[in-house]
Amino acid sequence: MELEGEVAIVTGAGQGIGEAIALELARAGANLVLADIREDTIRRVRDEISGIGREVFIDRMDVSIREDAEGMAKRVIEKFGRIDILVNNAGISPKGKGGAHLRFLDITEQHWDNVMNVNLKGVFNCSKAVVPFMVEQSSGKIVNMGSIGGLTGGVGTPTSASYCVSKAGIICLTKVLARELAQYNINVNVIAPGRIVTELTKHASQKDSEEALRQIPLRRFGSPIDIARGVLYLVSESGNFITGETLIIDGGRMMH
Repeated sequence: MELEGEVAIVTGAGQGIGEAIALELARAGANLVLADIREDTIRRVRDEISGIGREVFIDRMDVSIREDAEGMAKRVIEKFGRIDILVNNAGISPKGKGGAHLRFLDITEQHWDNVMNVNLKGVFNCSKAVVPFMVEQSSGKIVNMGSIGGLTGGVGTPTSASYCVSKAGIICLTKVLARELAQYNINVNVIAPGRIVTELTKHASQKDSEEALRQIPLRRFGSPIDIARGVLYLVSESGNFITGETLIIDGGRMMH
């Protein structure tokens, strides 16, 4: 129970990686704030965490809207009095027809803006809303969700240019925040997952999935718990001397 008494916010906590992260932090002793645009899914996760015996608070919000992020942070402070951990997990990854790679030439301005607003601006909004409270308490851990697509440009994956660029932006923003916030004892890191089996990836084409699997030395796709355990490592005492880093969790795929 190494996170006993700490308060953790997880965005996009209603399913997949976000759900796994929330449950893993709860099992480690943290009280959870589940932030998601879909209230039906976070209610289910809330019930699971309540069963573990942790305090849990749900907040229906849209990370792409600044006022939503600010309101969420204020409600958390009113409820718990502190914010120790922020996991910026919420994100979208639109695909082309049949789950295939969405080519740059087929990306519309609206599509581009939607992905940037949720994936990159969402991290900015939530961090901007939460960081002042962490500064005041002189402590905090922030983990952002990147992707190996943000490091490779999506080589061998069906991810779109907009998704890859948004994740590259998150990796860069993480370094900026880590440098500026270190003086306040706030650690900021990013996790770059490879292919993880979630609802987002289940819609990828069979051809793309077979190619992705061929590139993974461990010969399997990851599961949400693989990412959740990486988050726990970074936000626990084990991660106290780690900041500005990108933790790649991809079964060895980036070795290619």
